[in-house]
Amino acid sequence: MRRGPALPHLAASKGPDQGQVKDYAVPFDRTSFPTRAVLKLSSPRIGPSGKIGFCHHPLNADGSPSRTVVAVADTSAYESHDLGETWKAYPLEGAEPVEHAFVTSTGHKLVATFAAASPGDAHTRVVIRRYSPDWKPAGEPLETVSAWHGSCAIGEKDGVILFAEYPVNRGKYGNAEKLPLTDQLVSDPRVFRSRDDGKTWDVCFQVSAEQVRHLHTVAPDPTRPRRWWLTSGDRAAEVFVWVSDDDGDTWRDITATETVGPLHRNCNPRAVQRLTDQVFHDGWVIWGADDWLGNVGDWDNGDHPRVGSRIFKARADGPWIPEEIGFCGPPIRSIVDVGPAWLFISEAKAKAVTYRPESWLVFKDELNRVHRFVQFDNWAEASTGFTYSRASRKALDGVFFSFRGVRDVFARGPRLLRWEIAFF
Repeated sequence: MRRGPALPHLAASKGPDQGQVKDYAVPFDRTSFPTRAVLKLSSPRIGPSGKIGFCHHPLNADGSPSRTVVAVADTSAYESHDLGETWKAYPLEGAEPVEHAFVTSTGHKLVATFAAASPGDAHTRVVIRRYSPDWKPAGEPLETVSAWHGSCAIGEKDGVILFAEYPVNRGKYGNAEKLPLTDQLVSDPRVFRSRDDGKTWDVCFQVSAEQVRHLHTVAPDPTRPRRWWLTSGDRAAEVFVWVSDDDGDTWRDITATETVGPLHRNCNPRAVQRLTDQVFHDGWVIWGADDWLGNVGDWDNGDHPRVGSRIFKARADGPWIPEEIGFCGPPIRSIVDVGPAWLFISEAKAKAVTYRPESWLVFKDELNRVHRFVQFDNWAEASTGFTYSRASRKALDGVFFSFRGVRDVFARGPRLLRWEIAFF
């Protein structure tokens, strides 16, 4: 039996007992700058709680990354204005345990909290609360079924904010009586919109839960006024791509049913459009598939094309046809603009392949090639989403942040990673 591609481990220079810092250096097979990158990962000194995790690294009005970073734990928020060097804690008045936070262009904070279920309720409510720039309650809360999934499921452009719901919806697959009460519920995923900095909201999109389990991303197009991109999942039949050119008033389905290049025999072409992050460049939309693109049980059987996620691009205008940039393997969860390249970061949920998350680079001057970068430690040796789709959109001077699984990279500490990348 022929075996598929191996995933060799890349050594880190420091282990968890030598401090909360790890360094990596990786060369690339390139003839032009850059030909080498170094990466430093650290666990910020933010507080004693291991529950503290990344929530948001806002962009400035011109699209550049700011020096502000927000993290949360339990019922408190932590904010840094110097890229994570120092932090200040803010107990959230009137808030339940926090799931997500988003900083608007005016500095106001939108915080998604879990509200205690009322007697007789079969679910935990999610409440979106608005706070002032100094973390004081500011306005009436919005009650929803679910918050957004990750950093690419909420966005702001030209005074319009959209976020996409991510209900669990396990009950739609049957055997609901065997599920916890919160998972038995089946709710139609929606997109919420605000035109007044999060003070008030309306629903600008809704899809049947029978058609779509949940919404994955909703992202503003940086090059087109009023254009937004919306995607869904999880199963191939539930994967859709929609585009709006009027800030969400109307949406059109552009989902591709074919790709440029072959896929594994067990892969539905719609699956290549299952994504949790996306970026835009020179008329292209670029993403990594949040899917194995085939049965992971066929990983090492020698099939060609092989099972494994890929990185894709498609034209933002004209026929929407995904084109493969290159192979990566494990499903992609986050993409970060790190200057000359984008860094793609995976989950690690397949024991038969690896429980160590991976990363790859696609350079902006080389959109037809994927460079393998770093494979990260997983001290739990168990399934992990690693960033769980929560990471900075762009690095500032090589610095950005992400969420981390409880024992990913380091065996202890906050669920927050500070990344520093430099190219040579």
